This record gives sequence, C-alpha cells and structure tokens, in this order.
Amino acid sequence: MKNLKGIFFDLDGTLVDSKLNFTLIKEEIGINQDQPILEYIDTLEDQDQIKSALDVVAFHEEQGALNSVIIPGVSEFLEILTMKGIPTAIITRNSKSVALKTVEMHALPFEHIITREDFPPKPDPSSLNHLLELYKLQPNECCYIGDYIFDLQAAKNAKVKAGLFLNEKNAQFKKDSDFSFTCFFELQKLLF
Repeated sequence: MKNLKGIFFDLDGTLVDSKLNFTLIKEEIGINQDQPILEYIDTLEDQDQIKSALDVVAFHEEQGALNSVIIPGVSEFLEILTMKGIPTAIITRNSKSVALKTVEMHALPFEHIITREDFPPKPDPSSLNHLLELYKLQPNECCYIGDYIFDLQAAKNAKVKAGLFLNEKNAQFKKDSDFSFTCFFELQKLLF
C-alpha cells in the first residue's frame, strides 16, 4: 500500500458529505429500497417516467451539492498527494454539473472529474480503466476509494485496490475492501 502511484476517489460520502437521502429519493421515484436508482431508470421505456425520475434525482443531487460539507482531513490529504505528484481523479455516479459545482464549492484540486455522463456508472470499470490508460499506470499501482459497495466492485472490476471509507452505515462492505479507514489522517498513515 505504501507505493501507490494513482489514488482515485468517489465524491459523495467520501470527499464530501452531501447528506443525500436515498430512501426519500427512491420513495419519490416509486421504487423498492433495494433497487439501485440509475439502473432502475435505465430499465424504463416510457419517456415521461424517465424524465420524472431524472428530475427527482437532479433536484436531490442539486440540493446535496448546495448542502455539502467537506469531510475532515480531505483537504490536507489531497495537499499531500499534490506535493507527492500522485495522480488523482474523482469518479462519481453524480451528474457532471453537480459534481463540478461540488468540487468548485470546496476548492477540491482535481483535474479529472468523471461522472455518469462520461462512462457507464460504477460498478462498471470503464472510468477506472480510462484513468489507468490516461496516466499509463498498472492496476496494482492504484486504488479507488469510496464508501459504497459499487465503489468497491468498480475497483475490483478494474483490478485496482479497493479502499473503503468507513461510516456508521457501511461496515457490511468491509469484507469487500482491500483496506478501510475511518478518517483521512488514518488513511495518510496507511499509505505513507
């Protein structure tokens, strides 16, 4: 873990807390709580239903960006990565406009912000594979850090190390990660 050459991140729940209420979003769309939102919308054929569901998602994502707070230790950790010259990027299931707004609000130093509009959403590994090619890195030289099972699955699918930012709701995913941490100061000790 000490010699990583590329460290990539999820956005919501990892770098910022956007306080998104997925239970409410799913209720408003009218889907089961165990169904992933974007995958459900992909199954819809009725254009009005699709638009309605996307409007719900867009509204909540927009509110999430406006209400988001940076997670303690993130700025300091990203500063270290910049000083060490380690390539970084964000891969999120958010829309491009919301991701850019969030990054700008918190002055997060990322050149590459990949959203669901750029590549198929996680757990599809296309976005991570793109970054490996872009930076000319091997999978074993990189990690992807997130807070949800889709993040860990995307990492595994791209054969990069899977890091889990632990919170009070995601301990069940620890078994699917290569490493986990509860704060960015702990991550700093793990990696450097």
